[in-house]
Amino acid sequence: MALAQLTNREVNGTTMLLVATLRAIVTTRNTGDKAKAFDEAKKLLAEAAKTCPRGDYPVGLGKLYPAIVKKIVANVGGWKARFWGWMQKFKPLITEAV
Repeated sequence: MALAQLTNREVNGTTMLLVATLRAIVTTRNTGDKAKAFDEAKKLLAEAAKTCPRGDYPVGLGKLYPAIVKKIVANVGGWKARFWGWMQKFKPLITEAV
């Protein structure tokens, strides 16, 4: 099954969170319309973070999330992406489970 075909009904919240992070990176890298891809990537990450309970985050994803944000910002470029990336340092969508 292709990554783009997965839905919330077919996978649990943890898997959807991992898939959303991959989709966000791939979407921003493989498109001509960077602004639209960036909006879609932010939406994917926000929705996936809500579907996965904070205690169920995969081990290490909270530590990896800053690198994911950095990659998305690098793929998109521009001041809006850099500002969003900067804000993720203070209020990240995904944090390390405590």
